[in-house]
Amino acid sequence: MSGIKAFYERFKGKRYAYLVSYTVLFCFFSLIIFFYFPLYHKGFIWQQDGLKQHYNGLLYYSKYLKGIIGTLLSGGGLHIPKWDFSIGYGSDIITTLHYYAIGDPLTLLSAFVPLSLMEFFYAGLFFLRSYIGGLGFSFMSLSRGHSRFYTLMGALIYCFAAFGLVLGLMHGIFMVPVCYFPWMIYGVDRIFDKKRPLVFILSTAAAAAANFYFFYMELLLTLLYIVHRFICFEKDRYEVSQTPSVYAGDLLKAFAAFLVFGLNAFLLCAAVLLPVLFVMFSSERFAAAKYVPLLYPFRHYMQLISNLMVTRKAGNWTLMGFTVIGALALILAFSSKEKDKEIKRLKFRFAVLSVFAMIPAFGFMINGFAYVTNRWTFAWALSAAMITAAVLPEAGKRIRENRKGFVMILSLLSAGAVLFFFVRSEEALLSYVLLLLLCITLISGVITEKYLKPVLFAFLSLSLFFNGWFSYSTADSDFLDEFRDFHGADRSLNSPFPGNMLEGTEGEGFFRTEVCGTDNTQNSSIQTGFKGTQFYFSLTSPYISDFINSLYLNWPKDYDYDGVESREGLEALAGVKYFITGEDTKYKVPAGFSPVSEGQDDSGNAAFLYKNENALPLGFSTRYVIGRKDFDALNAAGRQNALLSGAVLSEEDRERLVSEGFSEGEIRDDSESVFKKIESKGDMDIDSNSFTVRRNASVLITFEGRKDAETYVVFKGLEFRGFKERERYDEGAWAGLTPFERSKVRDKNTTDSRPSVTSLMLDHNGHVEIVEFYNYKNDYYCGRENFLVNLGDTGDGEGTVRISFRESGVYSFDSLEVVSQPTDSVTERIRGFKDAVMEDITLGEDLVKGSFDTPDDRILLLSIPFSPGWKAFVDGKETGILRADLMYMAIPLRAGKHSIELRYETPLLKTGVVMGIFGIIMLFVILYSIRVLKPHSGRGD
Repeated sequence: MSGIKAFYERFKGKRYAYLVSYTVLFCFFSLIIFFYFPLYHKGFIWQQDGLKQHYNGLLYYSKYLKGIIGTLLSGGGLHIPKWDFSIGYGSDIITTLHYYAIGDPLTLLSAFVPLSLMEFFYAGLFFLRSYIGGLGFSFMSLSRGHSRFYTLMGALIYCFAAFGLVLGLMHGIFMVPVCYFPWMIYGVDRIFDKKRPLVFILSTAAAAAANFYFFYMELLLTLLYIVHRFICFEKDRYEVSQTPSVYAGDLLKAFAAFLVFGLNAFLLCAAVLLPVLFVMFSSERFAAAKYVPLLYPFRHYMQLISNLMVTRKAGNWTLMGFTVIGALALILAFSSKEKDKEIKRLKFRFAVLSVFAMIPAFGFMINGFAYVTNRWTFAWALSAAMITAAVLPEAGKRIRENRKGFVMILSLLSAGAVLFFFVRSEEALLSYVLLLLLCITLISGVITEKYLKPVLFAFLSLSLFFNGWFSYSTADSDFLDEFRDFHGADRSLNSPFPGNMLEGTEGEGFFRTEVCGTDNTQNSSIQTGFKGTQFYFSLTSPYISDFINSLYLNWPKDYDYDGVESREGLEALAGVKYFITGEDTKYKVPAGFSPVSEGQDDSGNAAFLYKNENALPLGFSTRYVIGRKDFDALNAAGRQNALLSGAVLSEEDRERLVSEGFSEGEIRDDSESVFKKIESKGDMDIDSNSFTVRRNASVLITFEGRKDAETYVVFKGLEFRGFKERERYDEGAWAGLTPFERSKVRDKNTTDSRPSVTSLMLDHNGHVEIVEFYNYKNDYYCGRENFLVNLGDTGDGEGTVRISFRESGVYSFDSLEVVSQPTDSVTERIRGFKDAVMEDITLGEDLVKGSFDTPDDRILLLSIPFSPGWKAFVDGKETGILRADLMYMAIPLRAGKHSIELRYETPLLKTGVVMGIFGIIMLFVILYSIRVLKPHSGRGD
């Protein structure tokens, strides 16, 4: 024993002792918290966004980097692909996948990881980001003079707070702020402590390059921290020197210094950040007006108390999980009258963040004014961890001196977690039992200073273990079921289906394939390379959003869409040549498609391949132009007919082309209303423009079917106000309830908020289509209020469609129609585009080439999503590209034979690269010549 003690005494005096201890304990707690994952052969890839977006993006990026390196080493030079037709209808690679992988320095390591090990690398990134974040916290805490032991406890609380254990696990990239934010704050401290600004510059640049979304949060929170630190310095100075006011010169120096260092960080990452910001500010996702309530529901505030120590979330992704030890430190800090200036300032910052968590407007602001959510709580965890490191060394003394205040706060928190049934949970109760047990032990004085550290560490270990237990054990949570088995993600994303059903089509040129009703993972096309119509990524083109909204396509989110609802005309315009469907969704096969072959999807279910006999090539043409004003004046079916009658252009482009000799198109809308009557079923009321739905309700619409026609159910101006539980019962139904049943309704009415998302289920002959709808109070609301559901060919005679409702409430609308669109006229118009088409088409990286021969002046329409990054060259001369048909591109051409070349360059990429070079030069200049901010003497806080 004496030898072990001697070794320990020698070890703890070493400079590397803390790093070794932190690393060992981080690995130990990673094992005890997450051991359920290897036990049940689970990976860290969440079934939803984790699979479709985060891991998918990282896997793509790994292949992308390997391709760039391979080309370079083979003598092909440095070539960075920028456009990929397998992302949705085609999209910019850098701006689409930046959010998920491109930009983060750590994901560059994926270039050296074999694809067979990428799932392990993805999981490793989770731990690496958490570890680096904890290391940043440690540097920050130790630089303030906190003890190694309590710094270590604070670091573990920060690393394994609920934000990482829940959100960070679901969305891998959400660990980016956990990784870089402590280093940004530590960098600020170093500047105020008159040290070199390198940490601040590099950590800020890394955070900005890694993820634009979280960088906004990190930057805003860092600016608030800088302001508070400066004010604290000036307050100290006032107290020491008795100067009458804050010197404006000091403020200007501080502002100028951080402006220079921040500018340097921006320049360093401009090559990635500048193009992304260009797309972000044009994205429709951030344009829709969002509802911001004055306060959260009462449940939210009670959950803040009950979930203080556990991984359960309050509303709007408010996550804490500060453990029993973190809660103890907070109670100790806020129950005492502080003399220590640093702790007073730490308390103030934690209190400010707590206010942010309680007021929706702050969640809205910190989330970039997109919607109300508290995804910034990694900063809250950092604040709690810092209080832990600062307060716990004097835990016993603080309890003795402030016993009444300590007991009062503890009692209030415990009562809040226990008394309200709607926030009570097994893990919350256990955590409060542990906290009470610890507090009683400390108050009683049983624990001496000698044993305080082991006891606190034991309770921290228990709290972390139970958080892992309740989060991931199959006995206490279904959360683990939401993650893919090891290697299951790779099998899903790199499945031979549906590509194996397209074998033999390689020589058919450019075409797209639509897939529905099969076991096909959304976005998997970016791995297999086939060109589809699926897209589910954070940033999308505003022009595609305009197309979806204007054509009433049944996709409620701008950034999540899949095809064009089997509408024959839109399928042709998109270049969809093949349609793959399952047995139960054959009714969705669009008109004009004929069967080709049969196969199986990944689950062994039957799959069927159909070919579009009227498919349009990548480039086709029209003589006619149609103005956007005339287009917007039409109903949904009329707008589709307008797209098939010519090129729909802006009013400015229409006027210019008409003046140059092009003809205005005549819109022939031969769609017709076939609506006959509507009747209610169940407990609901109907009037001319609304349905009041209470319970077990539906409506039955009768219409006159048409053979060889597509039948559409069209909602225009749809709105939804959800009912609370009591509103679901009219007076007659309420009178029929027993007192006990009424009590349950009242309880639910008190605790539950109004639903802000609902679904309408349209059933025609057993075929069910769903309209998912978000009202303006929902986080995912994108301004969509118009929807069209294609029932397909309903045949001759009277038909019916039953509409059922997922939620009770009032469904109001400007109009509800049933419209029939003859398919023969659609086919005729599609064939009119084939008079002159683009031929000899070749696709290269960021390049499209072909020839076009026309006997008269034509507008060449291209089924390529419009982007300012495309440039067109006709016969070697650059020619302007027009935005046509809302989301596509067009080039006006005179009669004759032309060579066409399209080249793509990510907007502002070259500008960003040049700025990055200046940033590197600027960094060296700063490191060589900077005189770090010196407005004060002393450490500050």
